[in-house]
This record gives sequence, structure tokens and C-alpha cells, in this order.
Amino acid sequence: MACMLWTPSLVPKDCFLHIEEGKHTIRCSSVKGLHRALSLVNIQFSLFLVGVTIFAMWFYNFLQRIYGEKIEYSELRTKESKDIEIMMTMVEVHDTESRNGVKSLA
Repeated sequence: MACMLWTPSLVPKDCFLHIEEGKHTIRCSSVKGLHRALSLVNIQFSLFLVGVTIFAMWFYNFLQRIYGEKIEYSELRTKESKDIEIMMTMVEVHDTESRNGVKSLA
């Protein structure tokens, strides 16, 4: 987008490149020229955004074709999941003891 604004041959109609306090700025000589320049920049940004979206979708599909069927999932074992598993086992043991009429020491 900046290429269009800062390249003198691509500056919109009725606008010009102006040097102000050592900085290059774009000035427009009329309100119509300003609206034209803003519209062109908005269109260019929209096309850029569409292009990035299309590229991202294409790249995702490309990676999906390469790695899509080669993924093997496995369960991650953490300390927390082991603790939960031990607690569930204790609850099951306690339930079976209470059903059988055996009193536990705990």
C-alpha cells in the first residue's frame, strides 16, 4: 500500500508528494482528490486482506494434504491425570466395599 502513496508516478490524481519539515507527505489539492486517494487506499487494503486470506486457506489445504492422514493421536499422561485416576480407583474400591458391607479403616 505504501508503494502507491510514496511512488510519484502512482500518486492519485489531484494529489502530489510534498516535503514538509524534512518528511514526505501526500497533499491533495481538492476534496474530490482526497476522497479518490482514500478510496484507492481502502480498495488496495481490501485486496491485500483478501489475498492474505486466500493464501492462508491455500497453505492450510496444502499442509492438510501432506500431513492430514499421517497424524497419530495419543493420550498425554500428566501427574494430574495420574492423581485423578488413583482417586477414581479409591472411590470405586470404597463403593464396592460399602456395597458388600465391609467397613473400611479410612
